[in-house]
Amino acid sequence: MVSPSRDGEIVARALKRLGYEVVRGSSYKRSVAGTKEAVKKLREGKILALIPDGPRGPIYTVNPGAIVLSQITQKPILPTTCVFTSYWQTRSWDKFMIPKPFSKIVIGFYPPFTVPKEHDPEPYRKHLKQALFDIEDKIINYLKR
Repeated sequence: MVSPSRDGEIVARALKRLGYEVVRGSSYKRSVAGTKEAVKKLREGKILALIPDGPRGPIYTVNPGAIVLSQITQKPILPTTCVFTSYWQTRSWDKFMIPKPFSKIVIGFYPPFTVPKEHDPEPYRKHLKQALFDIEDKIINYLKR
């Protein structure tokens, strides 16, 4: 899911050139339309990638989007993150990182989980946030070896 902002347009065009389908929406803009389109894609068997902190942050906050989509569709969430050994960092609120050429990039995954329809989403949101931190810690420890 890519933000409908002007910045998001750059990302959307790049993803389309790489052959990906793009759903435009965020928790701030086009949230209902974006969610409906995301639900449709998931029910068609597509895989959806979300950045959980939303378009405005705050940093390291997991917004409920992935949790809600899992509840609606009963599709699993696969927590995933990556760490770069060398990168540039933007001055934006999210401290966006861009890997430098020849940087080692390690991607880590956490066991998938599905959010039951009738459950309180808050514990699952906290679980996703902790899973992402756990993955990052494990990757950093792996790179230190």
